[in-house]
Amino acid sequence: MGLKTFIALMLAPIGIWITSIAGLLVISQTTDCSFSEARVNECIIAGVDLSHSFYDLGMMAAWGVLAVPYMWGYLFAGWLIFKIVSFLYSVFIRM
Repeated sequence: MGLKTFIALMLAPIGIWITSIAGLLVISQTTDCSFSEARVNECIIAGVDLSHSFYDLGMMAAWGVLAVPYMWGYLFAGWLIFKIVSFLYSVFIRM
């Protein structure tokens, strides 16, 4: 895994958070749906009730930034395990 890939993966959680905010804003401006953290509001688009999906999207938009450090921690831990395993693999293969 190169440095560019690692940086792209580190920026991915922020991109997901910003995308959820943008999606919520577009949905709320183009439909008559309203969003609240307190409860699930009815939102029917093309005959399909998407209330719970949009509530989850709203929670991600509101509180997703708090999850970014956890995502970075898991990503860093996975990257570190990958590097250790690849190092050990290269050491034992050369033996």
